[in-house]
Amino acid sequence: MFSDRISQCGTTAGSIPSILTSKFVVADRLLDGLTLRPNEPTIATVLRAAGYRTLAVIAHEYARCAYSGCTGFDVTEDRFPEVESASRTAERVARVLADEARAPFFLWVHLRQPHAPYDVTAEDFALMYDGGAGGPTYVRPDLQALALLPATARLARHYARAGEPLIELYMGRGVLRQVTPTVLRQLQTLYDANVRAGDRAFGLIVEELERRGFLARTVVVLA
Repeated sequence: MFSDRISQCGTTAGSIPSILTSKFVVADRLLDGLTLRPNEPTIATVLRAAGYRTLAVIAHEYARCAYSGCTGFDVTEDRFPEVESASRTAERVARVLADEARAPFFLWVHLRQPHAPYDVTAEDFALMYDGGAGGPTYVRPDLQALALLPATARLARHYARAGEPLIELYMGRGVLRQVTPTVLRQLQTLYDANVRAGDRAFGLIVEELERRGFLARTVVVLA
């Protein structure tokens, strides 16, 4: 455990280049706009020079090669739908391992989870939710079909009519919204269930490494 946990940048587009280069975004003038500067050495650059096969599977818009640069990677799999489930990302990882992994190799996987939007299953939501039964939740089909803010507004109206107090909460680009205690618990549950989905996908990736005989001689780093 670490007592201090400090991101080098407030955005994904800046944080990922910092992770890949071990440099400071501002002090080292790491970015050209929101993109890693051309020819900036990365961990992939160093490992490829040492004989490693370097692979990347990316599932977040601002971690794509257009931003992270993907400098030093032999294979970059950054094609995905706008919102990709963690299990789908794990499937892409399995394909890359099957087609491209030759020891020694370095594999960088960037899951979207637990980043919004929170595309959680009703089962995961129910496992994480302690708000009681009976009232509508984000995973009810008619609400799940809506974007987060419209669904939030509808839930807030429902629980406010049931007598719950309204709470002001900043959501979505700093926009102030009114929610109730139950809606706030549900928002927290969406995040928790999204973490659960990411955790499950991480397990699938580790299992795939083991199935292919890589795990016993692989260093796994979770960031």
